Amino acid sequence: EEEEEEGEEEEEESELESSMHNNEVNEETMKLNYRSIHSITKRIEMWEKENEDAPASNRMWYFCLHSDFIVDCANQIHYFTRTRKVHFTDHSQAEIKMKKKGWTRLVLEKPFGRDRKTCEKLNIKLSKRWPESDLFRMDRYLGKEVIENLLVMRFANRLLSPIWNRDNVANVQIIFKEPYGAEDQQRGDYFDKNGIVRDVMQNHLLQILAVLAMDAPVSLDPEDIRDAKLKVLRQLAMSNDKFDVLKNTVVAQYSTSKNGKHLGYMDERPENSKTTPTFIMAVLKLANDRWDGVPFIFKAGKGMNEKRSEIRVQLKESPGDVFGRDDESRLHAAGPNEFVLRMQPKEEMYMKVTIKEPGLGVKPTASEMELSSRWKMEQARKDACGEAPRRAYDRLILDVINGNQSHFVRNDELEAAWAVCDPLVSAIDSGYLPMTTYSYGSRGPKEADELRTRAGHLPSHLVEKDSVPLLNAEYDTLPGEEDGMTESLASKLSNAVYVSEPVVKKNKPVNEGYSLSPRGYRSGDASPQQRSPRHSQTKSRPSTQWI
Repeated sequence: EEEEEEGEEEEEESELESSMHNNEVNEETMKLNYRSIHSITKRIEMWEKENEDAPASNRMWYFCLHSDFIVDCANQIHYFTRTRKVHFTDHSQAEIKMKKKGWTRLVLEKPFGRDRKTCEKLNIKLSKRWPESDLFRMDRYLGKEVIENLLVMRFANRLLSPIWNRDNVANVQIIFKEPYGAEDQQRGDYFDKNGIVRDVMQNHLLQILAVLAMDAPVSLDPEDIRDAKLKVLRQLAMSNDKFDVLKNTVVAQYSTSKNGKHLGYMDERPENSKTTPTFIMAVLKLANDRWDGVPFIFKAGKGMNEKRSEIRVQLKESPGDVFGRDDESRLHAAGPNEFVLRMQPKEEMYMKVTIKEPGLGVKPTASEMELSSRWKMEQARKDACGEAPRRAYDRLILDVINGNQSHFVRNDELEAAWAVCDPLVSAIDSGYLPMTTYSYGSRGPKEADELRTRAGHLPSHLVEKDSVPLLNAEYDTLPGEEDGMTESLASKLSNAVYVSEPVVKKNKPVNEGYSLSPRGYRSGDASPQQRSPRHSQTKSRPSTQWI
């Protein structure tokens, strides 16, 4: 038996060395990884010897690596930590060692492959030595408080369960916006090879969709939750046969900002690929009885006007015409109800509902119903006590230690997500999908708003929690000036409601006018009388806004 074990060790070692030589990545880099893992393992073993009273020898390896390195590093860890045998002359020592033997788990960060084929190959190679129970493919959005609460709110509240379907939901937006681009050299190199679809949509946005659209799981067991998510992703992939890429997708790269302070994507990195998108809007549909016909609108971009990650579930308009409706805009006086779940910059949940405006008469107006007050109270308590908040990565790493995989992506989930994105990636890489541009610091290309309108989305009446900058001198975010759609819509809407005023910078002389901060709008920061004549002469701002 000992001879057979030694033969297996020699076979694994020779296979490990041959994989280093045959790998497509740099051989010197692989040798460096080999030596690094060997030295790290030795230090771990020394620490374990110094702490022999520890109940177990548990090891968690966190991989933040290019996908080309994952299999080789996993094989090295397997060889150094799980196959080398320690022979004891004393039976009692061996018994103690076996009792202290613990788990070894791998945490895998994105990207995991470049398409479905490379993802399947990685999964097959990893599964030869690592069971699925030891692999934790991380998506940090699954550890956010909002996403965890979405599961509870959907299936524990009678108020929401009956309306979460195609009979009541008009459309769903999943939004990811970042105000910075790919200026950083290291981040830029990574992004140029992957683009916005591989970087954001394939993982973060599709995982959000899976939790948002799935049916109730059999139980809260991790495998049951992941089975429910997998069903959604597979149904979405099956709908690709009817998906028209040209009609339902807009991709773009940011260009130089209108104020000239920020260069365009191709200007700051001339060697970049012209087919690397920094913005995408895609309208996908699920072919099942719950969501058939409901458009899911994905919007993701870099170099935009704000930092915002959120879900907006827009409900259908109430039947009837009691309060009046604009024929062309199709909007009631207060607009449609929305259920909003925000992940960034500040986690919160609220519902946009219609109430009567205070005063005489019966005039409907948009208001918000707070759903995250308990979080805010808890955060205020932690701030007062100096206690650090538990963030997404903290939760996820604690789940790894506890062996809970409900917030991690299973191999078949990942392959199904790639199957959804492969047609998009293929159309972009081949140049079949035309690439447009948008100014750095803007809301995105005007073609995106046109696509969203065709999908049936209605611009939202603003409430205070929306915190959308309607006018921003530095970033040019007034929709009415970017295209005629919002302007024509605003001209049809009377009695515009403004929920807040812009944050005013006071670092400029009064005669030059105030500069409006990109941080957004806060109530009471400035009154209309405090603004400069330049802004007072600006045409009427709309009470509706695309986000």
